[in-house]
Amino acid sequence: MAGGADHRAAGSGRRATPRREALRAGDRIALAKKKARVRLVDTTFRDAQQSLLGGYLRTDEIVPIAAKMDSIGFASMEAFGGATFETQLLIHEDPWDFLRKLNKATPNTPIQALIRGQNLVAKRNFADDAVELFIKHA
Repeated sequence: MAGGADHRAAGSGRRATPRREALRAGDRIALAKKKARVRLVDTTFRDAQQSLLGGYLRTDEIVPIAAKMDSIGFASMEAFGGATFETQLLIHEDPWDFLRKLNKATPNTPIQALIRGQNLVAKRNFADDAVELFIKHA
């Protein structure tokens, strides 16, 4: 540049700004450390219903445990979908009631669902509108 220094950040093609300059060296390391944290998702309640032992857990067994686990700080609990929906039906429980009670017992932890694509929670495909309605309801 004629008459002055080039204010472009090296290799970026963009002008260096005070903000970009501030994110150099130590600031970038501190920012990376802040962002680089491990978040855990618990799958105990979903996996328990798929046990080879066939010992299905009932809502009144899961909810008190989930309430205690809520204070641990999991990013989420995967507790719905997969075989859990079918299991609730097999033991004559309402899967939607289970989900409502579980959600109420875990105010600090989001409930996550495993959905088998177009199959949702069954062993056959469903139409797109049925999939959208299921997800909206869940």
